[in-house]
Amino acid sequence: MASSEEETEKPRWGKFDANISNIEDGETVWRYIDLAKFVDLLVKRRIYFCRSDLLEDSFEGMPPGPVLKYLHDRYREFNDIGRAWEDPVATANQTLTELRKSNFINSWYLSGYESAAMWSLYSKIGSGIAIQSTIGGLRCEMPPNVCVGKVMYVNFETAKIDVKHDIRGFFFLKRNHFEHEREVRALYSVSNSDTALAKPGRYVEGVHLERMIQSVVLAPRTPDWFRDSIEEVMKTFLPDVHVRKSSLDAEPPIKSSKPM
Repeated sequence: MASSEEETEKPRWGKFDANISNIEDGETVWRYIDLAKFVDLLVKRRIYFCRSDLLEDSFEGMPPGPVLKYLHDRYREFNDIGRAWEDPVATANQTLTELRKSNFINSWYLSGYESAAMWSLYSKIGSGIAIQSTIGGLRCEMPPNVCVGKVMYVNFETAKIDVKHDIRGFFFLKRNHFEHEREVRALYSVSNSDTALAKPGRYVEGVHLERMIQSVVLAPRTPDWFRDSIEEVMKTFLPDVHVRKSSLDAEPPIKSSKPM
């Protein structure tokens, strides 16, 4: 098992049993990245986690509307029985804001095969790389304060979700507009401190890439010189991991004749 960036830091939470982690260890996941990120992974053997509030989707870590209303009502009730919050709704919102800043995300794509859409969205045709792994391979490299779960896509205007008394479940909910992402994510939770909130990202260090990576796939239309370079790099860092061309480069059984 790899170690988190701050092993001595007490995790914010205990063991997390995400109600949406209904995925098996043998299922295949992919991470589509560019060359610079791939080299960093190989050389430094670490996985980067981005702070949730800095991700592109501004709703990351936010509860659906009905759940947010429930939280506001609960904070008002707490105030009525002895709390001294001047504005319980603002206090609830601040709690969610701090929660988003103390949780970090690393995303993967859940599928048994490559995705042309993912190549276009998250890597570069001709120079990108996809790492193929499994849920089990990813989980075994995560420290105790990181959990792996499948994202649930819901209507944020109507969804009423039970997160089993652990509000980290909000990080495994996304608006149904993003359903095409088929995301599995690793969630890195830290204590709610000023130091934690100031960092844009965290790393899980000392990753055993040989156990995590099943194969490395090169983007469609990757030139031969790029493939040769990657294969040479892999001989140095991961000699037993197979590098292969994208299945999207397969030739059709019948080729159309070119016009004269």
